[in-house]
Amino acid sequence: MKRLLPILLLLTFPAVIKAQKGLNIADYFTHKFAKATLVRVEGRELTPYHLTLYRSFSIGETAYVVDRVEQCVMADARQAYSKETGELGGRLYYAFLALPPRTGQQENRYIFYRNASLRKGGKDELTLVYMEGSVTMDELKKLFKK
Repeated sequence: MKRLLPILLLLTFPAVIKAQKGLNIADYFTHKFAKATLVRVEGRELTPYHLTLYRSFSIGETAYVVDRVEQCVMADARQAYSKETGELGGRLYYAFLALPPRTGQQENRYIFYRNASLRKGGKDELTLVYMEGSVTMDELKKLFKK
């Protein structure tokens, strides 16, 4: 069994990479960054949320990456069929983006971005989330407000 687990992980890894393929934000979920937290969830844990894939990237000390991540999110926003964004001080504070399904797929794709360091007294933290599933944008907004 111990030998089988690494093989299964290697077989599922290409599918996870393919999920964000073609998006400017993809590197933040596939490369290691110092002081960053990466989370990947797939499977039954997501069923109650109508999701099949959840990936998140969060980092403190945002000065190192904020400009580049913001540029990537804005570039991916050009593909979005629905988007909601907000700015503070001329910078992107948050974005909810709904992207068309990947070719040959039916699942909705979403990007959530928030730069908490822009709020007065806010934590120096940037969060980037990529999700896939049958969930709607309104359902996701409710989840993020909890």
